[in-house]
Amino acid sequence: MLLGLLGLPAVSIARLATGLALLVVALVLLIVGLVRLIDTVQIVLVLTFGPVLGSLLVAVLILVVAAAVAAIGRVYLRPRARVQNAAAAGAGAEMVAQVMGMIRSNPGTAAAGAALLGVLIGSTPELRRSLNDLIKPAPKRRPARDEEMPG
Repeated sequence: MLLGLLGLPAVSIARLATGLALLVVALVLLIVGLVRLIDTVQIVLVLTFGPVLGSLLVAVLILVVAAAVAAIGRVYLRPRARVQNAAAAGAGAEMVAQVMGMIRSNPGTAAAGAALLGVLIGSTPELRRSLNDLIKPAPKRRPARDEEMPG
């Protein structure tokens, strides 16, 4: 009943316990198999290179595999770029590419437009202030606790 209220799929406790037990058995079998594999590799290396060098090679091999697993885990746990940010960056890059293409195809018109825009912004203080506010918005002041909120 609680699962239904939470919107979770209905799973019986027996089925959940069976799945968990099978997962534990699979992990135990995996560990036993890895230990047997390491033992077999060690026997082959000891017979081939001698006891000291064979054991050293097995230890180095285990450390290399552990480092690879740790590197994979680190890459897996790294936060991924958000889709929204990636989409916005792609749209911004597309717009910049279009503007740059227009400037390269019409350099004289682009220079005249930039000069006209500079004159307009420089001669109109209201436009300069509004553009400055658009580029660097002022942080909003939090009202003090004793001030009353309008409304």
